[in-house]
Amino acid sequence: MPDNENTTQSLVITSEDDSQYLVTSQVEIIFIMRDLIEKKSMFTIYFNSGKSFILSVLLTVLPDRVEFVFDCGGNDAMNAQLLKSERLIFVATINGVKVQFATDKARAIQFKGRDAFIAHLPKQLLRLQRREYYRLEVPGFARIGCDIPELSGDSAIILAVRDISLGGLGLFTNKQLDSSAIMETFHDCHLDLKNAGTITVDLEVRIAIALSQNKSGLATRVGCRFAKITPANQAILQRFIVMVEKEEHDLFSK
Repeated sequence: MPDNENTTQSLVITSEDDSQYLVTSQVEIIFIMRDLIEKKSMFTIYFNSGKSFILSVLLTVLPDRVEFVFDCGGNDAMNAQLLKSERLIFVATINGVKVQFATDKARAIQFKGRDAFIAHLPKQLLRLQRREYYRLEVPGFARIGCDIPELSGDSAIILAVRDISLGGLGLFTNKQLDSSAIMETFHDCHLDLKNAGTITVDLEVRIAIALSQNKSGLATRVGCRFAKITPANQAILQRFIVMVEKEEHDLFSK
């Protein structure tokens, strides 16, 4: 899609049904954005025709100027590239609700003594709650483990994570699970998400499937949902998913 005046603030609607979730009232848009500021919600901002991104948070809304302020990213080169872009797309997922909006070119400013960006308020905002989350199949180069209390004892084991989303994850274990484990919740499970950070979550077992019997014994796939995850940890998880997707894209584009 070309970056021009007619498309600057158009959103990418993923289906016809999504259009009913578009917010066009400026009063409501400002209310939603202020709520996101209060919750310190993490956004991924895409630019350069979607080829580049930074992670950021909204800092303030200026209704009288029809503008809003958002934080700079951690990479100076990416920040400079953002300032040259004609179109920015902001995407966040907060407690299962996807928020997306687009705006035009940003300008660099000082906000409370720190570097920041300012841009026009979006003319429309997509606020969409999905039953399902995008699920990342964890590639080999980004293998991670989940430190979870052993299902049949007090010790802890680290299970390989096969796939992960903002709603839960899939694990592999060589232990056989009985039916009593289904719907059981395990507290304070640790996920080391590489450079994105480490998070602690509560996991609820939703499904367990025996896959194969081999020399190593029984392989069982365990599907869990996050029974408890803080907005801050959800932002770290989102950062990990974006980082892996970008690295995977870079590998295949070489």
